[in-house]
Amino acid sequence: MKDFEVNILVAGRTGCGKSAFVNYLYGAPVRNTGAGRPITERGLFCERLALSDGIVLNVHDAWGMEPDRAGEWEALLLDEMERRAHGGVEDWFHTVFYCFSVASARAEECELLLLRSLMQQGCQVLAVLTHCDAPYAPEAAQVLRRALTESCGMDARDVLEVCSVEKTLLTGQTVRPFGRERVIARLREGLWPSLRARCLAILRAQAEEEAARWYAAGEALIARRVRLFNMLSPSLARELATALNGTAQDVMAAMRRRATALLSGCLDAYGCLMHLYGTPGVRVLAPELPAAAPLCCELTASERNAYAFTAALLALIPVYNLTVPYRTLRARRGEITLQLMKQRLSMQEQLRLYLADVERTLLALRTEENNEMEVPARKSCSSCWF
Repeated sequence: MKDFEVNILVAGRTGCGKSAFVNYLYGAPVRNTGAGRPITERGLFCERLALSDGIVLNVHDAWGMEPDRAGEWEALLLDEMERRAHGGVEDWFHTVFYCFSVASARAEECELLLLRSLMQQGCQVLAVLTHCDAPYAPEAAQVLRRALTESCGMDARDVLEVCSVEKTLLTGQTVRPFGRERVIARLREGLWPSLRARCLAILRAQAEEEAARWYAAGEALIARRVRLFNMLSPSLARELATALNGTAQDVMAAMRRRATALLSGCLDAYGCLMHLYGTPGVRVLAPELPAAAPLCCELTASERNAYAFTAALLALIPVYNLTVPYRTLRARRGEITLQLMKQRLSMQEQLRLYLADVERTLLALRTEENNEMEVPARKSCSSCWF
């Protein structure tokens, strides 16, 4: 069985002890360290760490956030997260270690906003409190823990205290590094919930994005094709319906392929984790995504007569003579756009129900030892894995 690779992002303010924490994770000085000054260059820098149980950590160390460049720093991280979200499960950042120094005992508002954003995207976010060997550390750590749990909704178990560097005090007492085992244990505990939540968050965001893109393209098509001379034409209505229905089916097919690929990747990861935990995998069926509801743009004979009758009445009023055609055109475009909006709502509802089925499938999988579970049954399924 191949190793399970976990992509980890380590971030934090300049001088928070981020590079020292990376060195502590590795047990070797793989990153330079400094006292409160920028050490890590701009960008992300990856180091590999193989744990003893078949898990490999790909640790990406980000350059430290400086107060006067917080926007640039945050944009770099979020852009990298977005880029990786369009790849496979193996490309994602599975866990984010965000470092806070207890020496400052405070979290900036921009940091809390970033953490909330990452958690909403389904990332496992672990807050690492560094320099916890200091005499004032217990009180400062309590202040930070309260801020993170109350402002970000973070689980208190995800706020971890560490001391990354061995120190000798003036009294001659030696303070040993601590916290690494708890950090690794919490990372392992959250791996599968993190993968599951990330998969669902990515699929929901992409479903909304695809539906919005389809609707915008439909509006542009209506504005481009519906003109004064053809707005009541049955052939134009059929042409629009065919084009829009075709692109709607393309959107649903694309989402089906994307969901299948991500679900397959998550289930492969689950099978790998089960192998590492000594528990056999289970057979899981992918839910079926239904076709989009058809859109009809064609007018009935009574509707065409109503348009003509209304236009004739308005034409009798002098002030309306010049504006009647354009008012009629606007009304016709609005009517088709209304049908487009109804189809978009139908598409979104079908995608929502489909993703709810995907969520039930993933929630049925747990990582406890000797776990026996039943996956919620579906009437029809199209593919399966292990």
